[in-house]
Amino acid sequence: AKHSVALDPTSRISQYGHTTWRLQDGYFGSQPYAITQTGDGYIWVGTRNGLFRFDGVHFVSWSPPSGEKLPDPFVISLLGARDGSLWIGTQAGLAHWVNNHLIAYAQVQSWWVTSILEDRQGRIWIDRGRTDDRSHPLCELLATAIRCYGKEDGLDAFGEGPLVQDASGSLWIGSSTTLVRWHEGHSYVLRPEALLSNAGQGGIQGLAAESDGSLWVGMMLRGRGAG
Repeated sequence: AKHSVALDPTSRISQYGHTTWRLQDGYFGSQPYAITQTGDGYIWVGTRNGLFRFDGVHFVSWSPPSGEKLPDPFVISLLGARDGSLWIGTQAGLAHWVNNHLIAYAQVQSWWVTSILEDRQGRIWIDRGRTDDRSHPLCELLATAIRCYGKEDGLDAFGEGPLVQDASGSLWIGSSTTLVRWHEGHSYVLRPEALLSNAGQGGIQGLAAESDGSLWVGMMLRGRGAG
């Protein structure tokens, strides 16, 4: 049988065509902090200076309809949901772009929404920071309310980092010093030795779950960069 490959392994990367969008060329105005794609094919990029939409050719600064606005222009998390809508996390709240309207959540106006997740059941979760309550980092968006979880719910975590669901249905939350697995009201806390002196400095920056149950963890260590 003949096996096909996505790329010709004998070709150099310089032989392939590509386009690079650089800050120095006038794109974005700040580094991208989040990226996602919605069901209509658009790619969305969140930056310190707002939200940009890519149609396959051009990046365009996006603005909602008149009378509607983002909680804050600093966009740090995005989720293209399965229903085609877009969830937008900023440094001062959460918004939902659905049916050509932007809905801002008044309950989370002062929250730093660092990660947004849609689980297998279609429930929306956010990992957030809040100056007056740092003990409930994980919140679920319900139909008419927002429920946040902490130690009384078996969640021993300090959030403000990435959020992912693994093959077993467990939620994993990263922070500057810990990685926490939360499942059925119980936490399993990992404190990697490399992060012990990393409080408030980067830490776990990315999580990706594999179908075999394994987990990829991207970390930024104090004085050592990403790894």
